[in-house]
Amino acid sequence: MSINAEKSCTMVFKLKQNKSDTNLKLHINNKELVQVNSFKYLGLELDTNMKWDNQYNTVISKMNQRVRLIYRYKQCLSAQWLQVITYGIILSVLDYCFPIWGNLSTVKYERIDKVLLTIQLSLRGGWEWETDTHSVSRRSQLKLFDEF
Repeated sequence: MSINAEKSCTMVFKLKQNKSDTNLKLHINNKELVQVNSFKYLGLELDTNMKWDNQYNTVISKMNQRVRLIYRYKQCLSAQWLQVITYGIILSVLDYCFPIWGNLSTVKYERIDKVLLTIQLSLRGGWEWETDTHSVSRRSQLKLFDEF
């Protein structure tokens, strides 16, 4: 197996405390590899600080796009098929990388819950709103959809 230097790059992972500029100069076949700050690998967006912000924003964007797609075709499908398709094309995107994010901020969890609530509203056609305005964000994201 040979490494293609033109398709390869390097990235240095840093701790928060280490803000020094690290330039790693690696060469393959007398060609210097480019050093990058972020990189997409197997659908996962890695960055030098391991923050996951780019990955999180990409997942939220994909989920919102797919909610609109399901909403467009909801009249053509039964509730059972809508649920199967929703699990397959929306929740699979969230499940793929959710365990690695670590402790997200409350704001980010609320944003995920908002997308899941949008799914639930669009598929059910209604929602019994509770008096506590933060009730959705306090629930587990995946348990919210189990009520369906």
